Amino acid sequence: MWALWRARSVREVSTAAALVVVGASFTAPVVLTSSQGSSAYFFTHTRLWAMGIGALLAIYLPRLPTLRPALATSASSAALAGIVSSAVLFDDLTPYPGAAAAAPILCTAVLIVAHQHNTSIISTILSVRPLVKIGHWSYAWYLWHWP
Repeated sequence: MWALWRARSVREVSTAAALVVVGASFTAPVVLTSSQGSSAYFFTHTRLWAMGIGALLAIYLPRLPTLRPALATSASSAALAGIVSSAVLFDDLTPYPGAAAAAPILCTAVLIVAHQHNTSIISTILSVRPLVKIGHWSYAWYLWHWP
């Protein structure tokens, strides 16, 4: 509340609100996953922090400087490796969406920042039409498994 009160602009208020949501919502799945197991997966409040990361990207991405091609390629390569590693290494025993959820979400945020001005080889590969189409469909596919 103090941060919201001290904010001088809509961007500052939005940032403060997003940081509060990210902090509280990230803490919730870490605590719930350790005490209630996978039931934390189904709670909306345990997923809000990921949307908060997206909100922060939406607020600040246009203001971030363009990464140099070598840095963008390194960052996007590491981020893509983190996403693929999460997909391969996470299994039924991974406490999810606890702290493990940070890896794919933060790697996705890094990939978005690196892709901002299409300066990396990974950006070029991920911009291929079939992969873009899969990206457009992926959220609907994700929702399909819900009752």
